[in-house]
Amino acid sequence: MQNALNLSPAQQEELAAAINKIAAATNADRIHCYGYRSTQKTAWSPFNTEPSDITHHVIDCYDLLLVMDDNDTGFENRIADIVGKTISPNTSFTYRAFTRFAFNNLLRDGHPFIYKVDAKGATLHDSERHAFLYKGLPCAPLSLNTTNLHWTQNINMARQAQRMAQRALLRNERGMTLRHLEAAASHACMALVTLYTGHRQRTQMLGQLLKYCDNFCGIRARVFPGNTPEETQLLHLLELAVVKDGKAYKEDIPVHTVETLVKRIQKMLALADWLYKVKTAAGIEKDMALVESRRRAEEKLRERDQAMKESLRYMSAGMG
Repeated sequence: MQNALNLSPAQQEELAAAINKIAAATNADRIHCYGYRSTQKTAWSPFNTEPSDITHHVIDCYDLLLVMDDNDTGFENRIADIVGKTISPNTSFTYRAFTRFAFNNLLRDGHPFIYKVDAKGATLHDSERHAFLYKGLPCAPLSLNTTNLHWTQNINMARQAQRMAQRALLRNERGMTLRHLEAAASHACMALVTLYTGHRQRTQMLGQLLKYCDNFCGIRARVFPGNTPEETQLLHLLELAVVKDGKAYKEDIPVHTVETLVKRIQKMLALADWLYKVKTAAGIEKDMALVESRRRAEEKLRERDQAMKESLRYMSAGMG
């Protein structure tokens, strides 16, 4: 397994029970997992503002590919019956299904999706072995390149908002400039959250998004250090941009302050691009190291097998 995310014993036990139920309900020959992510649901009430009143519930989401028997003509109806059903309280599943013949043909032809499932996925069920075959699940940030997709979407929206801010500044629309800059900063933060955690972050206040980023990168300290009252005011102006009427900014904020914010967001996007390059390069290096480690392990196994064969041959010759 090149990219694996180890689950806790409790998660493994719950997943095994759920997979056994799915296998029994669908009569699948094999079940592969090609994607994994963990999401958090928060329950709260506007009438209860204490932290103790807010509860968090983690849901483990798995993307499954089911390989069905070639002679099974009713598997589509059985899979449709379990879609949307709650298999266990802390898990959810998505399903794709292929017959064994179709799966093997696509794999032989080098179909990119099937190849990735076979190469990087985890086999969770095999009817011939009658066992839960968990060895590790594909890491969410690397499963089917979804992280790169969400990164690209958010960073492109950030760049677009930055360009719109520059055009608004040329028209001396200071309030509109700040609104676009706030959107650019927010999308950059959401892109970084996805890059480092694999979680597709929803839009929130810029201050909260920066707090999330503080957990894994120092982009706030480099762009909005907050070490002086003036620095603190810069971030405060951006946060107000989403709640204050843009026309009210025209006379309130000096042009040089808006120009400073434009430069800060340009720096923020440049830093985000640099962090992306560092992160992806480290991921590629880690993958290559894992592949090399796996190759060495396989070589050692082959050498051991060869030594055992030689030993058996000499023993047979001696007995003869």
